[in-house]
Amino acid sequence: MKRIAKLLMCFVAFAAATFVACEEPQVEEQVTLTVSPTAITFEAENDLVRNIQISSSHQWKAEVVEGGDWLGVSRLSGEAANQTSVDVVAWANESAEERRGSIKFTSEDKQVVVSVLQEGQVPPTEEPLPEATAPNSYLINGQQSSFGSVEFYMVGENLAIVATPVRRVSGVEGILATNNYFYAAISPLLNGKEFDPLIENRPYTFISTLSSAQIATLAPEMTEEVIRGKCCLWLKDEKATLVASFELADGTQVAVNLEAEVDKGLSVNENSIVRGAESKPIRASFYLEEDGMTYLYFTPGGVDYFADLEIVTWYIYLCIESSNVGAGQLSLESLSAGRFAMGLVDNVDAKAGWSIESGDMQGATGNLTVSSSKGGAYAVEVQMTYGVENYAIHFDGECRSALDEAVVETNYILYGGTKSALVAAKVFCSGDVWSVELTTSDGDTAVATMPSAMFDGNARGFSQSPHLTVSYKGETFSKANGYSGTLSCKLNADESSVAVTFTNYSGCDISYDGKATIIN
Repeated sequence: MKRIAKLLMCFVAFAAATFVACEEPQVEEQVTLTVSPTAITFEAENDLVRNIQISSSHQWKAEVVEGGDWLGVSRLSGEAANQTSVDVVAWANESAEERRGSIKFTSEDKQVVVSVLQEGQVPPTEEPLPEATAPNSYLINGQQSSFGSVEFYMVGENLAIVATPVRRVSGVEGILATNNYFYAAISPLLNGKEFDPLIENRPYTFISTLSSAQIATLAPEMTEEVIRGKCCLWLKDEKATLVASFELADGTQVAVNLEAEVDKGLSVNENSIVRGAESKPIRASFYLEEDGMTYLYFTPGGVDYFADLEIVTWYIYLCIESSNVGAGQLSLESLSAGRFAMGLVDNVDAKAGWSIESGDMQGATGNLTVSSSKGGAYAVEVQMTYGVENYAIHFDGECRSALDEAVVETNYILYGGTKSALVAAKVFCSGDVWSVELTTSDGDTAVATMPSAMFDGNARGFSQSPHLTVSYKGETFSKANGYSGTLSCKLNADESSVAVTFTNYSGCDISYDGKATIIN
């Protein structure tokens, strides 16, 4: 019996071992997840939809991880299936900047990321304004006609030119009496400068009574009759030339090309300022009279208030005793005994500035004449040499009071005559070149770049670094692109806000001082 029992136990052990040996090993089921396509590009216009296909062995879920304010997905989860159709939706991009987003699909430990790119709006191509190329001709909606009589003259201090299609009309009054004329009067400060009448604030006036091209009055702050325009009047070799093109509010396009002889004896007020080999028109002047002294400031920068002198590229100041105003020509040597000062302030290169004053004339030689007919109206002639450079001021006109206070306005961008509010800022502080991204209330962005070493709030000119740039609406202002201007940027002490100021005198100004997101 014991032998039988022992044999039985051996059989049971053998059978158990055989059963274990024959049992198949357990294999974990693999997780699969495929998404196609994994890159999507949307156009900017309209709300658009793109379809993607998902195959998964397990449940899956979707999450918009970047671009959630403009990007969406039709299903956020799904069951295991060989193929599931999902729509990706992008809202219209109203900005000119492209934007990127991403959607992450997850199933168990598997992940697939779909990258999304949406193009920016392409600015509509605007047809260039027509130009009248033949001297003393005009175009109205492409149809060319000729002027028969043209006269150049002065209206107060302004340059004026008037023309009529009627032939052999003599004199300005005769042309105006035809009631069929084109008239322009432009400040000498705009002599030789092409300007946009929609944004220019220096004096000019255009009037047209030409058939089918009526302009009652186009002047600063009176631009309702014109949608866009450009014009330039210049004097050269005793000849005045006016080239101008306009699109009127009713869609009419008119262009003129005028040439007229200038009387040799005609006195044209050409206010100018000379610095070495550089001669520029004086575009801003200020005065202050106090404590028996007269202070005068002149600059080629086109600013409107005395406080704005800190952002122009450079200016010259003159300080003399009021008793010397109207005293005729005075030598610098004779002024050294009384109260006198003169200097140049360069906001771009401080080392280029200089200052002389009574008792410390530093070898400067020359003479000056200052006269005044009434408050703010001055005639100034300065001819002097300081070091190896010559300096001159030729001015006869109205100066603005240095006490006029500017309306304090910040957080805006002015471009092409349109002002937009700036509502947010990001400062990217990595590397040797930092950038500030400013966002307008319309969702547009302006980007200013500057070397980190210059991020100190001091105004810098484009010539100081190729990394000084400002970009907005597809246009980049920089020295490489032929622009001049000044830019200043500064972070506050705790790096929670930024101040940015930019002006280039060509239709783009930026002023921002507020909170900022700092990105290192």
